[in-house]
Amino acid sequence: MKGIMYLISSLFLIMAPVAGYARVSVSLDLDRTQAYHGKGVGDSVRLVVTTSGTKSCDDRPRILGLAPFDVSGGGSSSRVEIVNGQYGTKLQHTYFLQPTDTGTFTIGPARVKVEGKVYESNTQELQVIEAPASEVPRASIFLTADLSTHRAFVEQQVLYILKLHLRERVSDLSLTLPETDDLTFKQLGKPREYRQTHNGRQYVVVEIRYALISAAKGTFDIAPAKIDLTVYEASRRRHKGLFNDPFFDDPFFKTGRPLQVESAPLRFEVCELPAKGRPADFSGMVGALHMESSLTPARIRVGESATLTVKLEGKGNVNRMPDPSLPEIKGIKVYADEPTFTITPDEEGLTGLKVMKWALVPEGAGTHQIPDLATSFFDVTQKRYETIRTRPRTLKVLPAKRDRDQTEAPTGRARETAAGSSKREDRTPVKQEVKEIGQDILPIHTSVRDMGHTYSSHRPVGLVLWIVLAVPFAAYVAVFTGLRLKRRSIRSMPALRAKKAVRNFLKAYGETPHDPLARMTALRNYMNDRFGLSLAIITPDEAARILTSRGVSPDKARALQAAFQRIEDAIYGGKEPSGTTTRDPVPALIKQIEKELP
Repeated sequence: MKGIMYLISSLFLIMAPVAGYARVSVSLDLDRTQAYHGKGVGDSVRLVVTTSGTKSCDDRPRILGLAPFDVSGGGSSSRVEIVNGQYGTKLQHTYFLQPTDTGTFTIGPARVKVEGKVYESNTQELQVIEAPASEVPRASIFLTADLSTHRAFVEQQVLYILKLHLRERVSDLSLTLPETDDLTFKQLGKPREYRQTHNGRQYVVVEIRYALISAAKGTFDIAPAKIDLTVYEASRRRHKGLFNDPFFDDPFFKTGRPLQVESAPLRFEVCELPAKGRPADFSGMVGALHMESSLTPARIRVGESATLTVKLEGKGNVNRMPDPSLPEIKGIKVYADEPTFTITPDEEGLTGLKVMKWALVPEGAGTHQIPDLATSFFDVTQKRYETIRTRPRTLKVLPAKRDRDQTEAPTGRARETAAGSSKREDRTPVKQEVKEIGQDILPIHTSVRDMGHTYSSHRPVGLVLWIVLAVPFAAYVAVFTGLRLKRRSIRSMPALRAKKAVRNFLKAYGETPHDPLARMTALRNYMNDRFGLSLAIITPDEAARILTSRGVSPDKARALQAAFQRIEDAIYGGKEPSGTTTRDPVPALIKQIEKELP
């Protein structure tokens, strides 16, 4: 066995340089595109510079556009990977940015020098806005709500942003949104977690965004949003003895206190859309809209068809996106296809994409003009109606191939036909000898020797017959084997899922040696992926209870519970985690837990 492992490792070392290193590239990523700045408020935005295709850099990255921020380092990490035969590494440098002013800033590019050559990354925009003027509570847990604008038009999309600020460990969260007539809420993506400082106190913020659309004009008083949760306060005293064991921190031995937090009420004013300048074809679309068209192919023959495609992409109340209609075109039959419509939520709202297609079948040769299509919408940035049009298209139709052959053929052959017919008229019938022009389907054998020849000539038919008879048996064997492999793969899915969960955890955990929030996220994702859970927040007690219920020994469960506790203390206490990636016992602990799991 050792000899085989040695052979495999030797082949890997030999083949790795042959496979070649991936091309060096640099990318820059922000964990969000909007942050707050104000008196007593300090947002922390995470910036990651990733260098792919090299083992090391000549120096740390130089990042442009960081003057309006206080920058603190978050450490660096690296990993080795082989993708599609390409052997390479990824280096990641993490930074935390705290805005010192408001505005829209361009972050980047990041410049990295590798073996004397400088590589540049992409850029990203970060919008820093003034923090709300309302006084921030000094409680350890509170909820805030805000609108992207407090004055809008009917059916204009507005962002409703909820932020739950935490300095304590919580579980069992339940959100109740305000209910107001003529107002609808649509959640935009999953909740996000990040850190924020208020009045010198650091909080973990859970942010949830909604698209808010009003169906009528008026002034709306939006009631507070409410969150019910269970709070587990940090213990102020440590008892020595038996009951100092982390096992007795289980909810069976202690009870968290229930708590309800609610946001402040909001006032929202909605105005009617202006009647002046409203187009007749206005469908009610409010926001931003873009339209483009294409014709493929633009050159066809009679009997063929072309496809006209129109794409509408917009942001806002995309359910009111218009349906442009194609007018009748002389000399062309038009067949409309069923439109496709998709809605994609992101942190800035709802984006819609509508694709419409028409099949164009010309009735004759010639050049046909495909007219432009127009549609209207209300532009919220310009506060006026806009009409957009596609570009007119030209369809060139050539004659069909068979029509061309028929028009070109008569000139040369007509003379031969006429000459041949005149000659046949001058001929007199002449009696001809009887000739053999064919034989019967079955040959006539005149000797036994012919029979042997026939037998040998038909011998391949037997081979074909055997092949035909063998096909059903081969199909049965293939189906039977496929079903066996499928059952085996289904049985092996839990093992594959476990390996993937461990692999993803080790990768994410090792990349963030100085970020306790990211490490906590990696642990939660491991628990959810490994055991098929969907818990947004997993407490240390819940983690230990889940492991013991799955057959993990109590000491290993308590060890992971203690690891959860240390990371939570670092998060909510505002302390950086101690130790380095190599000394951290959590990865080794996860591997030991995996050995005990079924």
